[in-house]
Amino acid sequence: MTTLMKCLALLLLPLLAILSSGAQPTTQAAGEKVVLLMTFGPGDEVYERWGHNAIVIINPVTKEQTAYHYGVFDFDQPNFIGRFILGRMLYAMGIYPAEFVDAWIQDYIANDRDVWMQKLNLTQPQINRLQAFLEENYKKENRNYLYEYYRANCSTKVRDALDYATAGQLQQQWGQVWTDSSYRRLTRIGSADFPFVYTGLSFVLSSNVDRPITLWDKAFVPMLLREQLSHLEINGAPFVSLEKQLHTSKHLQLVPQPPQWIRYYLGIGLAIGGTMLWCGFRFSRSKWSDRVMLLMGMAWSFLAGFGGLFLLFAWFCTDHISAHANQNLLLFSPLSMGMFVLLPLAVKGRPKGKWALPLARILLLLAVLSLVVKIGPVPRQWNWEMIALALPAHLGLMLALTPGRKFDDSRPRTAESVVTA
Repeated sequence: MTTLMKCLALLLLPLLAILSSGAQPTTQAAGEKVVLLMTFGPGDEVYERWGHNAIVIINPVTKEQTAYHYGVFDFDQPNFIGRFILGRMLYAMGIYPAEFVDAWIQDYIANDRDVWMQKLNLTQPQINRLQAFLEENYKKENRNYLYEYYRANCSTKVRDALDYATAGQLQQQWGQVWTDSSYRRLTRIGSADFPFVYTGLSFVLSSNVDRPITLWDKAFVPMLLREQLSHLEINGAPFVSLEKQLHTSKHLQLVPQPPQWIRYYLGIGLAIGGTMLWCGFRFSRSKWSDRVMLLMGMAWSFLAGFGGLFLLFAWFCTDHISAHANQNLLLFSPLSMGMFVLLPLAVKGRPKGKWALPLARILLLLAVLSLVVKIGPVPRQWNWEMIALALPAHLGLMLALTPGRKFDDSRPRTAESVVTA
C-alpha cells in the first residue's frame, strides 16, 4: 500500500509545478487542456531501477487534472506467481484524479528520486484524441494487458498513446533509426547495483535481447523516452515546449556503461574448477580431499543441471520470449544432473563411476561449443560472463576425473591387500 501511495504522490506533482513556476503560456485559452509527461527516475528497489512515467492532462483554468499510467499490478490477483513464472503476468492501466497530498509528495522527494516534467506541444484536437484513447484503454474490459518487460510495459504503453495522438509520428521518426544499444545492454546498466539480479538476468536472457534496437524500441525505459522526446520535432516544431526537473536525486543515478565484471566470474569459475583439480591430483590419498572434491563437484553439477532444466522450461513452457533458445544451455546442461549422480560413485571407486569421465568430457565439449557458435551463422549471444564462470569449472572437473586419480573408496582394506601392495 505504501508503494501505491508513493506512486500517487508523484502523479500529483505536475499542476503544482506549473502553478509554482509560472510555466503556463500566456496564449493559453480558457479551458484549453495541457498535456504533461511525468518521468520518475530510479529508486532503491530492483523494480524501481528503470523508473516510471505517466501522462497528465490538465485544464489550468478549472484546475481539473487526470493522471494516466500503466504500472498497476496486484499481488492478490488469481495465480499471480504462476502467471509471473509463465510470462503471462497481467498489468493494468490506472487513473488518478487531482488531489494534493503534501505528505505523499514529500515522501517521494525524501526517497531522492529524479522527477521530471515535460509539457507536450499538442494541439487541442490531438489532446482530445489522446484523452479519448486513454479513457478507452481504462474501460474495465480494456485496462488489463499482458506485461512484457521490453515490448509491453509502462513506458511503451505511454509511447504508444503519444504515437496514436500524433497519428504515428513517433514510430515514423524512430522506427527506422537504429542505435548501437540493445535490450541486454540497457538491462545490464539497470541491474548493475544488484549483483545477484544481474547474474540471474545474464543467465536467463538469450540472444533475443542482443540484437540492435531502434529509438522506438529504446523507449521502453522511461528516462530514455523522456530524453528522446526532448529532441523530437513534429511539423518543424519541438514536441516538448517546456521541460523542468522538479527534483534531482543525489545518489540514485544509473551508471552510464554496463559493468565489466567478467574477471569476477572468471575468478569464481577458476576457484571452483581449480579446487576440484587440486583435490583430484593430490599424490597422497586423503579422505578430506575426496570429500572436498565430492562436495564441490556435486554442488556445481546440481547448479549447472538445475539451471539447464530451468532454461529448457523457460524455452518450451513459458512466454518469456527473451529467454527462448538460450545458448547458456551449452554451459549449463541438464546432463550435469547425471554427473550429480555419477560423481559419488566415481569418488568411491564403484564400477558405475567409470561413466563420470566420459560425461565430464561431453559437458566440457558443450561448454567449448558455446565459443564455437559465436563464429557460426546462429545469432550471437553476449554471454561471456557465463562462459568465464562455467568453462573453468567444467574443465577442472574433467581433469580431476582423468586416469591416475586415486580416489578413496572408503572400503576396509584386508591384511592381504596391504601386504600385496
